[in-house]
Amino acid sequence: MKKQTFAFFLLFAVAAGVNGAVSTAQTTQKIPGWFKAPVSVSAGGALALFNSDEQGNQLFGIGAFADLTRPKPMAESRDTGCRAASPRQVLLWQIENTLKHPLKCLEPRLGLEVEARWLLWNGISGETQSNYLAGPRIQFRRVWKVEPYIKIVGGVSRSTFNHGVVAGEFGTVAIGGGVDIPWKHNLTIRALDYEYQFWPLYLGDPLSPHGFSSGVSYRFR
Repeated sequence: MKKQTFAFFLLFAVAAGVNGAVSTAQTTQKIPGWFKAPVSVSAGGALALFNSDEQGNQLFGIGAFADLTRPKPMAESRDTGCRAASPRQVLLWQIENTLKHPLKCLEPRLGLEVEARWLLWNGISGETQSNYLAGPRIQFRRVWKVEPYIKIVGGVSRSTFNHGVVAGEFGTVAIGGGVDIPWKHNLTIRALDYEYQFWPLYLGDPLSPHGFSSGVSYRFR
């Protein structure tokens, strides 16, 4: 419980600290080039359902995350064809324009994701897993009302079994992606987040937990 509490505080401290640091940097100096734009900072919580990759266990739990995203795209499109609004136009855009100009049409925005997850329930023989991960995140141009993103994160995961016996802590890398839906009053719904993890040194054999999360976040700036 102490580790979960500390992780929650750490996530929100990162969000608040970067928010203040960026504000200070903007008032004290001019940052040239791609880093000149401000950083959007958000934090939230989620419910998660993961396959533990052990005996078909489906683990249920909670999570917390913080996202730091640069609002200005790395390559911003000035082509109105990239901003098509109707379903038919979007379909044609996806097939043609994205293949021709993927960076300009997708308008990727580079950021950072920090996440923690505690899969504490529904495990056979009391199995649990927890993750503490961070890494780059790329958010793409809004399509209709959703903002798709991809991420690559790494860190440490912890596993227990037999009602509390600690199997150990293991290095973890993961790839994933999902969609956010901006709502109102700085709230964003994380409609779906999928993550595929790789634990290369799990008790002599690699382990590959994977699963889904959904939640809500609040944007501080």
